[in-house]
Amino acid sequence: MDIIIFLKAIGNLLFAAILLLAVAFSSAFSILTYMFRGSRLSVAGIKNLVRRKYTSRRY
Repeated sequence: MDIIIFLKAIGNLLFAAILLLAVAFSSAFSILTYMFRGSRLSVAGIKNLVRRKYTSRRY
């Protein structure tokens, strides 16, 4: 009987660990995509500034 309780406890711990890993991976993925989106927008902003300066010199 003690073995069954022990195995159930191990199963619950494994299930909790899998859920925790799933939450960690999904939050890390969302943070990385948010950072990539922010860096892409900042790069686009820098390119627009460079284009504005270049076009103002040309004309």
